[in-house]
Amino acid sequence: MRRRLGSWRPALPGALLSLLLFSIPLAAIAESGMRRALDTLDGALDQLDRAPNVVALSACVSDGDELVFQQLHGQRALESSEPVDERTRFRIASLSKGFAATLAAMLEREDKLSLSEPVVDAVPWFALKDTGQRDAARLEHLLTHQIGLPPNAYDNLLEANWDPANIVKRFPAIDMICPVGDCYGYQNVGYNLIADAITRRTGRPFQELVEERLFEPLDMSDSGFGAEHLMSDDNWARPHIGRGRWLRGTQVKDSYYRVPAAAGINASTRDLCRWLMAQTEAFPQVLDGDLLATLHRPRVRTARELYRGKWRRNRLNDAEYGLGWRIYDYAGQKVIFHAGSVQGYGATIALLPDWGIGIATMWNSESIRTWGLVPTFLDAYFGLRPMDWMKLSELDGDPPTATGAGK
Repeated sequence: MRRRLGSWRPALPGALLSLLLFSIPLAAIAESGMRRALDTLDGALDQLDRAPNVVALSACVSDGDELVFQQLHGQRALESSEPVDERTRFRIASLSKGFAATLAAMLEREDKLSLSEPVVDAVPWFALKDTGQRDAARLEHLLTHQIGLPPNAYDNLLEANWDPANIVKRFPAIDMICPVGDCYGYQNVGYNLIADAITRRTGRPFQELVEERLFEPLDMSDSGFGAEHLMSDDNWARPHIGRGRWLRGTQVKDSYYRVPAAAGINASTRDLCRWLMAQTEAFPQVLDGDLLATLHRPRVRTARELYRGKWRRNRLNDAEYGLGWRIYDYAGQKVIFHAGSVQGYGATIALLPDWGIGIATMWNSESIRTWGLVPTFLDAYFGLRPMDWMKLSELDGDPPTATGAGK
């Protein structure tokens, strides 16, 4: 499904000042970039639909409060003839972090939560090797991945189906890589402590508040938490692993559903598109500009992001993290980004706040090619030299597959 371009009301990126000196209308520049990007995305999706290791794939693009592009390819399962549609549920894995951070920021503005509160005061079972560092950790540090632990601390125990509260009690056994607040180390178990803090400070279950404060007002009626929700009827995308002739369906891996704030949400294409628009202030009655600015403000540099994958190495000048969101300098343009993966699923979301547009993608396999959709779109939009981020020129080969639990 594809819709016409809407009106354009972006802020003025500094990079275009020189162009405006020559009296080229900003709207014309923006529309030209969007048309080029949508044509490129359309072609890329068609090619990926024929690529090995891709079972189902969806993408949408928003411009302000208008959905200007939506396409879905493939079927719910490899052995199925049932196509995916805009209501088919996928796992969005670590894109869930943005929902948790948004709820926390909303509650702080209402004086129901303070992100400057010590974590141990809100979550008494929180512990670190150094008690002084434990006491220094604030709720904000959970949302910025700055509690001083090595990246993905004890994700292995989570995958072994340990209870997250018991995993947290083992944090004192881990050597810290820096003092709290001094460096970035991406977390899932640690990040999920924000859900416990929200529940304890409000007296309401975290999932219930996300549904009430975000899903319902944004009309995200297909979204929810956990394996039971994912499989509540037949319209859900089954996970797939392996590659080539070994591509196969697999069981839903429910370990990361135990950390709902970090990786617990399922969403349809329709719903993720609405979340995309909400993050570009399309629904200010729910998420206004001041709140979004709080979420998207850089808090900590994430230098390792500059070297994670070819497109980051070639396009990123800087990388930072806000509250549940990554902030990239993408070839001189500001891009708000997050990715998520869990066995058999992947998802990405990218916002261009200076332009008021966004793109979101989801899929139900571990193809490495699909991760290249967002940079392919961004390159086309910004008029950068095209690069084969999806390795489409190698389609006759047998590409690698991606693994992991979060991005």
